[in-house]
Amino acid sequence: MMLLLCWFGKSLYGILHKTYESFPACPNNTSFSQRNKKSAVIIQCSSRFTKRLGNDIQSERPEKDIRLPKKEIWIMNLFLCSRFCNVGTLIKEDLQNKRIAFIPTAAAKEGASRYVLAGRELLSEMGAIVTEIDISKEDRNTIKAAFAQADCIYFSGGNSFFLMDALRKSGTDKLLKKELQRGKLMVGESAGAIVCAPTITYIEPMDKKPPEYSQQDDAGLGLVKYYILPHFLDEVYRKASEEILEKFSEFDVRPISNNQAILVKDNTSKIICNSDNEKAVRDFRNEQG
Repeated sequence: MMLLLCWFGKSLYGILHKTYESFPACPNNTSFSQRNKKSAVIIQCSSRFTKRLGNDIQSERPEKDIRLPKKEIWIMNLFLCSRFCNVGTLIKEDLQNKRIAFIPTAAAKEGASRYVLAGRELLSEMGAIVTEIDISKEDRNTIKAAFAQADCIYFSGGNSFFLMDALRKSGTDKLLKKELQRGKLMVGESAGAIVCAPTITYIEPMDKKPPEYSQQDDAGLGLVKYYILPHFLDEVYRKASEEILEKFSEFDVRPISNNQAILVKDNTSKIICNSDNEKAVRDFRNEQG
């Protein structure tokens, strides 16, 4: 009887040992489970299988080096200015004979200003193919198709709050970011530059919030982490500019004149100018979120 029990024990050990060795390696912290109505059995595996030999533990498989994918980083291509008609020639090579989605929405409430018309005229002189689209009137699919076909997306000046409201209501804010991820150029003139900030609250002394503004907050596009103050030193906006700089002194406000622009490329921002008596003031890092 004792011999029979010993033989049975050895046979059972051999079967279990072979079954144990036949299990594949599992990724670290992985669980396999079998469940039914009455019971749940959870078998947890480690990436290191071991077997006991006397008092020693021998490793059968080395641990694999598991690396998490890196967070996606995309580089924006922005040209932000006060008056495009004064500085547009600085990026002539980027616009010449290109397809432009021209968004005059910010000026819709005030009527097309002469500066908006002058900007469009300059694009035509460069041989650009301009398609005008008002995002406050068109449906999302029409806007999406226009953006997809364009080489550059241009936002004119006007009322910053009206533009931001239209961007968010139409879903154009999300469509724009997708196109920027593909490396497309965005030109933002005045209001078109202001909405790139994290919030547009700071611009209210210069741009009055329209009664029909429908957003619960004043969030901007957040394409840059600073706050662009266009038309700096312009006599018409001098008082509003001074109020903004004093009231929002804790903000990183970046004033630019009508002859200056901010060029954002390769994750770096640079002030450039189109006047002999104005020099580029500084280079600064554009910290993207």
